[in-house]
Amino acid sequence: MSLKKQKAEIIPKPGKPVDFPRIRQLVEKAGQKVGAVRIEAEGILLRQGFSFFFVVSGSEQRLSLAQNEVLHELLADPHSRGPSPLSVRGHFEFAGEKEPPLTLDAFSFKP
Repeated sequence: MSLKKQKAEIIPKPGKPVDFPRIRQLVEKAGQKVGAVRIEAEGILLRQGFSFFFVVSGSEQRLSLAQNEVLHELLADPHSRGPSPLSVRGHFEFAGEKEPPLTLDAFSFKP
């Protein structure tokens, strides 16, 4: 953890989902603020109706995906159809006191 750089790295236990709101709560209880959480994970893309999720390998945690340009480019690629393993880099924004369900804003996907 670097307070000077305002950065911390959290490595979750294998097979365990990450409770992002709880991490925020604990960090703020310690007197610090959390503006965003950046993640890197491996898993698969899942579609349910009009919603898209990233399912993290090992923990099977489902992360709701923002429908941004990066996701639309991935969906346009014929090789991305089906449950192929992917790596994702993205972030969650923490906007206010009461959080809506977190949505992962993906920077990139890699097969």
